[in-house]
Parts: sequence; C-alpha cells; structure tokens
Amino acid sequence: MPTKKLKKISLEYYPKYFLCTLTSNLTKKITSYYNHNLQDLGITTQQFLALRVLYYEGDNVGLGEFAKRARLQKSSAVSMIKRLERMGYVSKEPNPNDARLVIIKLTDMAYDMHPKILDKVIELEKYLEKQIGDKNLKQLSDSIFKIVEIDL
Repeated sequence: MPTKKLKKISLEYYPKYFLCTLTSNLTKKITSYYNHNLQDLGITTQQFLALRVLYYEGDNVGLGEFAKRARLQKSSAVSMIKRLERMGYVSKEPNPNDARLVIIKLTDMAYDMHPKILDKVIELEKYLEKQIGDKNLKQLSDSIFKIVEIDL
C-alpha cells in the first residue's frame, strides 16, 4: 500500500490509452502462448522470431544485417545465432568477400520445421479472429505495424 496518496489529476492530463501497459500485457500473453505451443518443437518464442527474420527477410546474411533486421543488439544476435547453430537450424559460412565475417544460412532442418511453426501461428490467429473478429484483428495488426514504423 502506498504511503502517500496521489493528488487528484485533471482528466486532461490523464493518459487515454496506457499503451505501454497494454502492449506489455499483450506481449506477455502472446509470448506465453508461443513458449507453450512451440515447446513440442523445441524452440522458444525468441528463437521463433529470429528464424522468422531469416525465413521471410532472407538468410544468406551477415551477423550485423541479421541483428539489424531482428532488432537485436549485436551481442544478443551472436548468442541467438550460436544457439540456433547448436540446435541445427542455421549454419555459418565464411564470407567470400571478407574472411573475418560469416554468412548465416538456414539449414534443411529449419526449412522442414517451418510449416510446423506456421501451424502454431495460424492456430493463434484463427483463435483471435474468433474472439475479436477478423476485421478487429486486422485493424489491430495494421495499427501496431504503423506504430512500429514511427520514429519515436
């Protein structure tokens, strides 16, 4: 229990949406769903997101480009790629233009798992469409995408 009472604040200064709280709660729910449902595939939500970048934005990239696309710090990207390599989902090859660098490629194992991951994603999307309607889910998705693209 707080020791001090908050002063009454005029509604004009009160946030309308509390987007930070809403998006944090949404992220926790979706992450929990994926962690639970991807468990049988042996991957986590973070690994799924990293693989998604390589599936849809292209593999055959350097570590720096992967980190940028995945919106990860380079040190986090290094750890993720090492983990995915140990799991057999990516391989690293020397960059033909610069032997100090490596190129990240998806393995056959990663491509074989892709349809199984998609099944989990589609399952969640269908459930959410049933709960809030496909138009509402599309509008939410479009709005989130627009916010993500804003330079804040």
